[in-house]
Amino acid sequence: MLGSPVLDPLGGHPGVLRIARLLARLSAAGLPRLLAEDCLTGTCFDRNIAALAERLQVPAIAIYSREDAIAPWRSCLDPCTECVEVRSTHTGMGLDPDLYRVLKPRLARWADDSRQSTMPRAPQRTHGART
Repeated sequence: MLGSPVLDPLGGHPGVLRIARLLARLSAAGLPRLLAEDCLTGTCFDRNIAALAERLQVPAIAIYSREDAIAPWRSCLDPCTECVEVRSTHTGMGLDPDLYRVLKPRLARWADDSRQSTMPRAPQRTHGART
């Protein structure tokens, strides 16, 4: 997960939330397939928060950066994952060659079938989501 604020999905940069609310208003005004208000405050949001609270069934890595101006780094520290800090912007994470150098040994370790079969279950997440 690259810069994913799973512990507080609506706690990112205020500008991002403003854009999401604008998309919901445009959708309500008749522009199809943008973003329903329900996904920000209703049952859609509640279902997604419940899904995020479930234990992961596979190993995962949460990539975060203290330099991320979009997703607060603390909200990316998913206790169900191995958390890895990188020095990058939010949008630069996927293009950062250092990220791949950090991930390579971890991914190689997961490729070992014997190691995967003995991996313990991840703890359940706790959320500080805003409604």
